[in-house]
Amino acid sequence: MTESTILFRRTAGWRDLLRAYSIEVDGKQVGKVRRGEDLTVEVGPGTHRAQAAIDWARSPVCEVVTEVGGTTEVTVAPAGGVFASLFRPKEYISLTVEAKIQ
Repeated sequence: MTESTILFRRTAGWRDLLRAYSIEVDGKQVGKVRRGEDLTVEVGPGTHRAQAAIDWARSPVCEVVTEVGGTTEVTVAPAGGVFASLFRPKEYISLTVEAKIQ
């Protein structure tokens, strides 16, 4: 099977400046991404479920569709304000599918 790639790109926001977000794909932790860093994950083609987490807070699950031999870019960024982890812990981080790069 030819692999596909998901490229997680974390933006350079001020919140969680010195902390890494754990990245999960299909329920398995695949790595961590810090401010301004990228994480490349090899997956099979198809639909995958991605999520980012830090401590008890996380992002909503994001569906990422990958194609044979292609790369799909996902932006990882803080969501909401400083108190989001207390009042909306499942929406503390955002994942946005940006583009498919061939």
